[in-house]
Amino acid sequence: MPPTREAQSGSPIMSPRPAAFSIWSLNVGLLLIQHPRFDLAMLLGYLLGGGLLVKPTGLSSILALPATLLAFPVARKILDARLFKIGLVWGVALLISFIIYNILRLGPGFSGLNTRNQDYVFTFDEIKYRIWDPFIPHLRDLADWWPKLLTWPVLIAVTLGVIRVLWERNRLGLAILAWVLIPLLIQMT
Repeated sequence: MPPTREAQSGSPIMSPRPAAFSIWSLNVGLLLIQHPRFDLAMLLGYLLGGGLLVKPTGLSSILALPATLLAFPVARKILDARLFKIGLVWGVALLISFIIYNILRLGPGFSGLNTRNQDYVFTFDEIKYRIWDPFIPHLRDLADWWPKLLTWPVLIAVTLGVIRVLWERNRLGLAILAWVLIPLLIQMT
């Protein structure tokens, strides 16, 4: 598949293919929390690996994977045994995804995949001295960008939906909200 316009321009905004892999990973990840099975773990590994193959921003799905634990029921008697099972199937999924990514590293064009990392990845010294430097300007850009991209009724519906999820403490809604916010915060920093 040819790269998308966003991938060619080096835009930090997630392009449609990694976004699709992220949404599929969220759905399978939530299903894996409810039913920790190895077939779902393999499918999740393939989806996470596919997201890494398309663009390195697929790593944000791996970083957001623990957010699916928010949808986990907190009954104390099943907590320990189920968490061990979930950790085991997550290990299988991550192993498959990183195997797929390492197969990509064998290709001749792998160095071209990370050409824009110096624009978005900072050293610890840079982070220490200017921790809010990239975050605050991007937060202002986001506040400017969202009303132009989305209509006001959509923004109001999203805001009301987020308030309802937080008010009712809907565990599934919190997991989805965290899955959306983690990549957004990663892209803003």
